[in-house]
Amino acid sequence: KQWYQRRVRGITQLNTERVKLLYLASVSKLKNIRDSCNVQLVRVIKDLCLFRCKAVWNKSKQSKCDQFLVVKYVNKYVEDLSLSKIIKEPTIRNLCPLNGNASMPTISYKYMPPIRSKVLNYKETHEMNLDPSTMTCQCHDNPFKDSHHQHVVTGDLSIIENVELHALLMKGLNYRDQAPPNKHKTLKAVTDALNQYIKKKSSKTSLPEVMFEEWKDAVLTSVKSRLDSFPEYSYNAVLQKSSIIEELSALQDKFVFVPTDKASNNVSIVCKKFYVQLHHEEINSNTYQLHSESVDDIIVRHESFLKTIGIKLHLDNRQLPYLYATTKMHKTPIKFRFITSGKSTSLTQLSVAVGLCLQRGLRVAKNHSRYNNRFHRRNDFYVIDSNVDILDFMFNNNLCSGRKDLTMSDFS
Repeated sequence: KQWYQRRVRGITQLNTERVKLLYLASVSKLKNIRDSCNVQLVRVIKDLCLFRCKAVWNKSKQSKCDQFLVVKYVNKYVEDLSLSKIIKEPTIRNLCPLNGNASMPTISYKYMPPIRSKVLNYKETHEMNLDPSTMTCQCHDNPFKDSHHQHVVTGDLSIIENVELHALLMKGLNYRDQAPPNKHKTLKAVTDALNQYIKKKSSKTSLPEVMFEEWKDAVLTSVKSRLDSFPEYSYNAVLQKSSIIEELSALQDKFVFVPTDKASNNVSIVCKKFYVQLHHEEINSNTYQLHSESVDDIIVRHESFLKTIGIKLHLDNRQLPYLYATTKMHKTPIKFRFITSGKSTSLTQLSVAVGLCLQRGLRVAKNHSRYNNRFHRRNDFYVIDSNVDILDFMFNNNLCSGRKDLTMSDFS
């Protein structure tokens, strides 16, 4: 019994990675060991490690708190504030009229937009209504010209000569440029977050917002005190430099920056004349039909249809989707994938409604499959809507001996 307690105490003090390694070692040891006494000891260690791993995994899947205070990450000061420590201070926590976790909300950051919207210019190219027959290009002597298309179609960022701009795009389209230090913006971000949290909790608990004022003032007083002690930090906001803006604008005059298919964080650079020509060829293909209606007439028709199914078109959704292309750099020769997209269009609300219906149908099919699987050993449902199933699969297989390789396939 004492030996067992020592083993339990020792395993609980190990980190998760070492517990996994110990489990795999014990499984491997069981294959070669013959002494019955030693087999029993190794099995005890194996079971203890497995229990510890599953306990850690189940704990990590549980949310610590369902109360979130969402703060805009306007600059590095927001993180340096350690807002969660301020809120958890007993003198401040006692001023909050809420009880439990609601008085100590989890801090969540809402990050600023990445460089994607400033770099990609396919939407601006679409809105210019360019005619490829009147455009010219200098691709004939460009070293990055594609041998098949005879125009520049490349994912090689060496085409960008500016060192800073090249280094920035190498970080990917989801990279966020560094924001300059600004204590006023930081204080405003925290104030707005507190106001939103108070408004939400006041509506949910029927407590008047004035009851939160003392708690809010105490939090802001502590925030101001910390901000006053913060020194200026160094930063490098590349896309705020005039030379970089001019260089990027000059490149966008000659090329179209589009995301890469299957790797949306990577940027592809395409000759603008060739890109517009591809657009015209796609629109004039059998995929689309020419209509004599104006844009306003089409939107009115969409609005009338939405009324018949109980959806009122928002005033902000009075525009049509647009077409853009992404590059299939993994194909030889390089191909293109055309996507119809758009934010706040006349079909946005309808697509949301259809998506909800499809999700409901997916859940019904999944539950039906689970019921049928109780009577036969097979899995006839291969659709997932989150990474939870993948993480469970990886975790369970990491604890199994002999499973070293993972094969992924694409099928339709």
